[in-house]
Amino acid sequence: MIKTITKELEKAEKPILIFGHGIKLAGCKKEALELLRTLNIPVALTWGTLDMLPYNDRLNAGMFGTIGTKYANMAVQNADFILSLGSRLDSHNIGTNIKGFAPNATKIAIDIDKEELNKLKPYVEGCVMDLRQFFKEISSEIIITKDCTAWINRINKWKKLYPVCKKKYHRQRNFVNPYSFLEKLSEVCDDNEIIIPDAGQNVSISFQGFKVRSNQTIFSAYNNSPMGYALPASIGASIANNKRQVVCIIGDGGLQMNIQELATIHHHKLPIKIFIFNNSGYGMMKQTQDDWLKSQYEAADIEHNVPLPDIMEVARAYGFPTEYILNNKDLSRIKDILSKPYPMIIDVRLSPEQRIKPKLLFGKNLEDI
Repeated sequence: MIKTITKELEKAEKPILIFGHGIKLAGCKKEALELLRTLNIPVALTWGTLDMLPYNDRLNAGMFGTIGTKYANMAVQNADFILSLGSRLDSHNIGTNIKGFAPNATKIAIDIDKEELNKLKPYVEGCVMDLRQFFKEISSEIIITKDCTAWINRINKWKKLYPVCKKKYHRQRNFVNPYSFLEKLSEVCDDNEIIIPDAGQNVSISFQGFKVRSNQTIFSAYNNSPMGYALPASIGASIANNKRQVVCIIGDGGLQMNIQELATIHHHKLPIKIFIFNNSGYGMMKQTQDDWLKSQYEAADIEHNVPLPDIMEVARAYGFPTEYILNNKDLSRIKDILSKPYPMIIDVRLSPEQRIKPKLLFGKNLEDI
């Protein structure tokens, strides 16, 4: 298989690497980045590898998938050779129409789980291999690739043409636009910041909108996506890093699942900044009901049988300093909030009508996001 890969790389005009979370699980981040620089070709990232490469790296084609970016999906769909490393290429990545996934590309996937590869047949050629062994074997090969400057430049042009955070989002007057929030958060976060989004709408928008810099870490429970995960995960991340600051992004619904952990944060004085994406309900559920049930909302928000308390009153009962970010003009407060050495809860008011944009509909190809 290694010989096949090197031959495909040698003849490819528009190659793409895909980095999956298996690279981290195998402890091969360094080897993956060395291969990327050796090949000097673009790489498309998944949720699990978003923080492996800075947003502005010329080889970073972006995060692709059904909840990804338009430019990354365009890169993947226009490729003529794809080498996927440590990604199971599930429907969250490639969509539900597997025939339409990079239809003009030769596709090879390296993964340790043969069943994950079997489900991709016959559209993707799979190779069952531990990534540590793969990097060892491919490092001994002499690989010749074409000059991909034009291809790299094309992808970076798409990056400018299809930004996740559009200029019109900044002009929104009522409520906070979450993509504007994340763009501002990206600007003011420390270079070694840890960011942990939760589930549903807020984790989707966070992975789309946050622009990672070197040495920053952003992670969640990914496709497991349990509501309430971000709060205890932030506690663990802070304690494991000598009570470092952690940015927790969680929904008003998700906070209810583990709200008792506010007492743990306050008791241990962990400098966790809890930004609550408060849309008065379950945004992802409402978007799903838009797509599948003609917007017949049920058990989705305050107006449809979801009782929600005054979160800030609850926060103050736990002893937390609180802050409100009510509209885009208030985004300038984020920098000052992050400078505080103590835990805080910040109510970020989103429109109940806020949706994930872009998002791929069922049955469509990735370029249609």
